[in-house]
Amino acid sequence: MASLTFYEKPSCVTNRKQKALLTQAGIEFDCQDILTTEWSPSQLAEFLGPTGKASDMLNPNSPRVKNGEFAKVSDNAALFAAMVKDPLLIKRPLISVGDDHWAGFNLEKLGQYFKLPVALDGKNAPDTDLEACSKP
Repeated sequence: MASLTFYEKPSCVTNRKQKALLTQAGIEFDCQDILTTEWSPSQLAEFLGPTGKASDMLNPNSPRVKNGEFAKVSDNAALFAAMVKDPLLIKRPLISVGDDHWAGFNLEKLGQYFKLPVALDGKNAPDTDLEACSKP
């Protein structure tokens, strides 16, 4: 079975829900603190999605993103440099499975590596939004 690494913000309620679902599905994983991990721009670039845009990796719930500070920044190097300095800007969780890496809790991607229960197979969405911030 593939090895999963889950980069989280330990106090994040949504990350806690995501980990509970992984555990419920019988998926073993290693948790790492996204805020204390020493990131480099090249390490973050490994998590780029199919669009290849670092802006897709910005945490939409970060106060700096909400205030529009990064609304018009499309330069990957500038965004990665900002994320290295302020990991709260990074969309959570970051997930690594073998040589594959992505940002966000993507059930479809997880299903490529692990047998998910029908309730989590990506077609039958759970009752809660697993990407939205649970913070009131």
